[in-house]
Amino acid sequence: MKAFVTGITGFDGNYLGRLLLDNGVEVFGVARSQRFDPFLPALSSAVRYRQLNVEDRAALKDALEEIRPDLIFHLAAASSPSKSVSQPRLTYQTNLDGTFSLLEAVRLLNLPCRILVVSSSLVYGGLREKERASESFPFRPETPYAGSKATAELVAYQYWRSYGTEVVRVRPFNHTGPGQKLGFLCPDSASKLAEIEAGIRPPVLKVSGPRTSMDFSDVRDIVRGYHSALIKGQPGQVYNLCSGTETTVETVSKLLAAGVSCPVRLEEERHPAMREVSRLVGDSARAGVELGWSVTIPLQQTLEDVLDFWRDRVRTALAQQSV
Repeated sequence: MKAFVTGITGFDGNYLGRLLLDNGVEVFGVARSQRFDPFLPALSSAVRYRQLNVEDRAALKDALEEIRPDLIFHLAAASSPSKSVSQPRLTYQTNLDGTFSLLEAVRLLNLPCRILVVSSSLVYGGLREKERASESFPFRPETPYAGSKATAELVAYQYWRSYGTEVVRVRPFNHTGPGQKLGFLCPDSASKLAEIEAGIRPPVLKVSGPRTSMDFSDVRDIVRGYHSALIKGQPGQVYNLCSGTETTVETVSKLLAAGVSCPVRLEEERHPAMREVSRLVGDSARAGVELGWSVTIPLQQTLEDVLDFWRDRVRTALAQQSV
């Protein structure tokens, strides 16, 4: 069995590639840039990688015609909600045109394959108190990133309805793990805590939006959900991938700080006002029933693994400085 993974050099793509190889799948990966994420282990030589922009319709069609995959995982995207606010046109162009180009190439080639389109829980927007987003919850996107993902989903659904393209959609909620790049809550906090523990940063962790309440999972569970959704999911269907547990940013920060070997003071950090989702928790019952999927890695274990990852990076950096 052959799998074609767009965005394979990113956080989710790297973990998914390794999972597929472990399951005996032949993996072909593409990404826009030759630059690999420096926080993640190098792709196995077993992954056949090529540089390719999925918006380049001719190049994408040629690659798919050559490889003729059985499974396609579409992860490539402009993935920063905050950057999308200042770059709305680029975000929509990348996320919508990339999805359209892929689906249209499969249609024109008449490939007998299944396609996973990875959306985002942010299509739901912020939830009110006691609300929990199931797949039938209405779209309420609050950033160009969320809007572009919602629009790409509609394109995917239309291709299934109009052409019978075997598309499955997933909406992953917040997830983290070892190797996630800086710019996200867990790696940002863990990297600073590792420096505090090493004595090269004052023992203060600044926390932005401590009362923000999210649904956190481990990336290793999430990519397992991607695989399960494409193998077992119903074409045209969409699946939430989440823990279903609500956790505040403050709680995550305290759990991380509790793991270091010295006292740490948490302080709230305020940023210039920007519209952000303040509460988002999901319902993954459909994935449980139809895919047999659920999270298996406790949040505490995930956070310990993230902190250990950053401890190793800080130790390595200090060792290199002392040479």
